[in-house]
Parts: sequence; C-alpha cells; structure tokens
Amino acid sequence: MRETDFKIGDDYITDHQYHRENALAEMYAHAECITITSQHHINNNCLTLEVNNIDVVHKAITQLKELADYTFTGDREGRWSKAYQDEFEYNFKEEVVDLLADELGYLWEENDE
Repeated sequence: MRETDFKIGDDYITDHQYHRENALAEMYAHAECITITSQHHINNNCLTLEVNNIDVVHKAITQLKELADYTFTGDREGRWSKAYQDEFEYNFKEEVVDLLADELGYLWEENDE
C-alpha cells in the first residue's frame, strides 16, 4: 500500500465516526415513528396483544430489526475541497435490541433472524 492509501482509509474512518451520532439520532427518529403506530396495541401490564393486532406488531418488529443495519447519507469533503454526499453503514443492533425490549417488550434473540 502507498502512503496515500492509508490517508484515504483514515479519512473514511474519521468521517464514519463523525456521522455516527447523526445517524443514530436519525435511526431513533425512524424507530419512534414505527413504535408510535404499534405501541398502543400492546397491553403494558401483562405484555399481551389481541389476535387482530398481531400483524401490526409483527410488521413493526420487522421494520425495527431492519434498522439495525442502518445506512446514513452524509457529507464528505473530497479532493480539492469539494463536498459530496456519501453513504455510511452502521451496525446499531445493540440499540435496536434495547429499543425493542423497552418499547414493545420484545426480546430479540440470535436465532430470531
């Protein structure tokens, strides 16, 4: 590898880390929209739901699981100081597992995938 290859790789990691908080906030905003539509179907006292609402809650759980591998579009500064949009991929599985447990009372286990 050349010296410039290391610099390009280091820049990507820096940009990736720089956008992580914004990506996490955006993911939580999407998750909030999903949970709001299904949260009221679950009885919080005993974590049960009516048969008619199973499809709604299952769809919400599936959509939340998809947010675990999140793609965020953010700005990067390229050569000659030209800014451009780039996609950054994040693994927010720990955050989604906590969100599912807290908001919907669902425990995401490894064999659920």
